[in-house]
Amino acid sequence: MIAYVDGDAAGWARIGPRPGQQRIVHTRAIVRATGEPLDDDGVWSLTCFVVRTQYRGRGLNSVLLAAAVDLAERSGARMIEAYPVDTSRGEHRPNDLYHATLSTFVSAGFTVGLALTGGRVLVSAARPDLNPRDDRLSTGSHYLPCQGHAARAGRE
Repeated sequence: MIAYVDGDAAGWARIGPRPGQQRIVHTRAIVRATGEPLDDDGVWSLTCFVVRTQYRGRGLNSVLLAAAVDLAERSGARMIEAYPVDTSRGEHRPNDLYHATLSTFVSAGFTVGLALTGGRVLVSAARPDLNPRDDRLSTGSHYLPCQGHAARAGRE
């Protein structure tokens, strides 16, 4: 996902089915913390956020998160996991925050799970309207839309 501000690429986020993200399925802390099967491609992982320095502080992580959730939803994901940094525990350099911050995910309604390493926490959001016997998603959305931001996010 790429976020644009006035035509400039201002930031990006990485999201996709968890089995395709080999580093995730081989990270012991995540393997221990998740309650979902590692080979379930209905579980998507949101692993990385980057916002260019001049665009920080404008809420672009929230824009990227909303767009990533929308993409996952439209692609059939039944759950999204992420591994953000809990900034309430110690100081962190901006470069340490490429997993985004816990507060961004909490504000978007994600559930906080177990602590990982490096000040990170597993968070997740599940589709409550997904019938476990049916892999198709309903047409309704239970995620908050991205509104009121001076940016748009899209796929490239």
